Amino acid sequence: MVETKTIDIHLSIEINNGGVIADVNFINNTSSIIYLDSWTICEDSVVRSNIFSIVDENNKHAFYLGPIINRKVLSEDFIALDPGESIKSKIIINKDYELVKGHTYKIRFCASNPTFVDKQSRLDLLSNEVEITY
Repeated sequence: MVETKTIDIHLSIEINNGGVIADVNFINNTSSIIYLDSWTICEDSVVRSNIFSIVDENNKHAFYLGPIINRKVLSEDFIALDPGESIKSKIIINKDYELVKGHTYKIRFCASNPTFVDKQSRLDLLSNEVEITY
């Protein structure tokens, strides 16, 4: 049986030149290797699916405007994180989500890392929540 694993995900947000930029740090806090899908964690800063939960002060969800790419997940898509290791992603949120200036938002990274056959079950990836005023 494949062991259930957890990972710490720390989200911080900065607003710079009109861009809402998420810095997401994935930290392996387990005693074994964790495999993260490079597409899911946006290692290359490209968003390919709805990976953030964003709600405004009226509890309305921000619309995801980016692509939704269906693909076959390949073993070479996974990044191995040894215990204690971390990897960071930098993502421009308002490029793929409809954010309106003058609103307050609660933002959280919220995605599912796919199963890595015979190595790891699907992982729910959930960060801390950050509140910003855009």
